[in-house]
Amino acid sequence: MLTTPTVTAHALSGPAATPATPATLELPRPTGPHAVGTQVLHLTDHGRADPQGGGSADRRERRNAP
Repeated sequence: MLTTPTVTAHALSGPAATPATPATLELPRPTGPHAVGTQVLHLTDHGRADPQGGGSADRRERRNAP
């Protein structure tokens, strides 16, 4: 016989506490045998106008790959 899981929710009173300092995220170093490569691409779409003005739409993208 299958049973339905029970979910319980509790409401919090008042606004959520704001941390005094911004949180930083620190990832562990890769532990595998292969290096991780990073490539930054500068893409330009000549068919679209830049929403902030000044020519073609530009975008920078960062790719990470093992």
